Amino acid sequence: MEVNNSMGCEINNCFLKIAFSFDNFEPDKHYEQIESFLKKLTNKFKDATCREKVVKAHIETIGKVLCKCNENLTKDYYEDVPSEITGCITECYRTLRNACAGSKANQDLVVECFPSCLDCCEATLKPFARCSPEQMRSHPMLAEDKVILLRCCVQFLGNVVAGHTENSKLVWRQFSKSFRCLLCVEDEKLTQYVCMAIHSCIQGGGQDNDWSSRLGTDQDFLQIVCDILSAVTDTDLEWGIYVVEDAMRIKGVLEVIDQQQSEKQRIFALEVLLGELRNMSETRHLDSDPSGGVKAEGPCLETLQYLSKEVITKAYNILIVASQDTQMDSTPDLQPEVTVKQIEALGEATSNHSVYGALQDDADLLTSSVYLLEAIHKLGKDSTNDFSSVVKLNSDEVDTDHPVFGLRKDLIRLIGNMCFRHKPNQERAANLNALPLILDQTNIDKKNPYITQWAILAVRNICEDSPKNRAVLAGLKKQGLADNSAVLRELGMDAEVRDDKIYVTPPNKEQ
Repeated sequence: MEVNNSMGCEINNCFLKIAFSFDNFEPDKHYEQIESFLKKLTNKFKDATCREKVVKAHIETIGKVLCKCNENLTKDYYEDVPSEITGCITECYRTLRNACAGSKANQDLVVECFPSCLDCCEATLKPFARCSPEQMRSHPMLAEDKVILLRCCVQFLGNVVAGHTENSKLVWRQFSKSFRCLLCVEDEKLTQYVCMAIHSCIQGGGQDNDWSSRLGTDQDFLQIVCDILSAVTDTDLEWGIYVVEDAMRIKGVLEVIDQQQSEKQRIFALEVLLGELRNMSETRHLDSDPSGGVKAEGPCLETLQYLSKEVITKAYNILIVASQDTQMDSTPDLQPEVTVKQIEALGEATSNHSVYGALQDDADLLTSSVYLLEAIHKLGKDSTNDFSSVVKLNSDEVDTDHPVFGLRKDLIRLIGNMCFRHKPNQERAANLNALPLILDQTNIDKKNPYITQWAILAVRNICEDSPKNRAVLAGLKKQGLADNSAVLRELGMDAEVRDDKIYVTPPNKEQ
């Protein structure tokens, strides 16, 4: 108890000294004096016990100091601001940042006090917020002390909103334009901190659908996502990726990305989406955990439904490229690689029927997938091209980074998932002759790993509880051995048909 009282007295004494310096303010000496007291508080507030000693009067004292300091921020980019002033402002935000860490009570105080620390922060950032992103990008690099001030200011905002629903919405409304401008400052740490604050604002809204809907139509938010996506495509920006993941959970964002961003950035966004979907698949068992496991959040259904429409309308681009005997990566206008990645994402999403089961009701998606599989299968057999199978296990012909690597396997997976315990789709697949088409994909193909296993699963899903489809399967006749002789020889064996049965034999040495 005595230790706690001592802590409280030390904190009170620091604030009293700051208040005294402020009341007897002399610019030549008191900025640095106040900064020294603030440094002591910054260090003390690293301790959670000390953070509990903060009261409204303490926060208001810092607010008054910030108001006084902000009077000197009259020019854009903090030009001609003395270092002792930037130092004092910086330490104010360090103190507030530490005070708010993990403390909802202090998060409330910085908003409730007068002057509001958020209003002070807005005034601090005003010299940047009134500049356009284009002006920010063309401005010379800021001095280090100015950049550090901005970092601490944004870190404070990040701690104010962390886990706090109301503050998240308040800070977003008040600082979204400032965030966009600050993303244009050439400083990697500042960019990370801005992304962290934005991520906290999005996450702070929790399961509030209205909040997500508002963000999905907020032009500042949509442009910020595009700006961050441009940055994370070329640099290692961890918090930026978190923001892109958040954006995939908001209706309409991916559509804006497709309209505004380059092919490279669109594919990166789809890779992030795929990562989220795979994470959901890995943690899906928690959904039924009776002990209260946490359900994995993921991309919203509307985002996947948008992808479905895109595949239906643009899948033909892949065939146009192939029919023109053109390289997949030399057709930027058609962007077939984007469509291929969209198909992969839909194959992953449709495996999670409890969340994305509504995708099975899109009959056009199933029809387009079967037609596309049939077309590329025929093209691959007719000539040597991007869709031709590679059956030799030791072949070096396969480029795993090629745009269509795994495409046939992903289409089969998508078709199988669409038919899973869905009677209309099972019937539709049978009418489209999907069964013999899929069975024709069971040969080993290094361009499509595990295609045989996915084909077997798809056949199973099409035929499950469907006597009619089982009859179709039973009516198929054996026409001979598939052309896998090269693969069998690599494995040290051969095969032949005798008396209507298939026998595995040692290889014929004459071959």
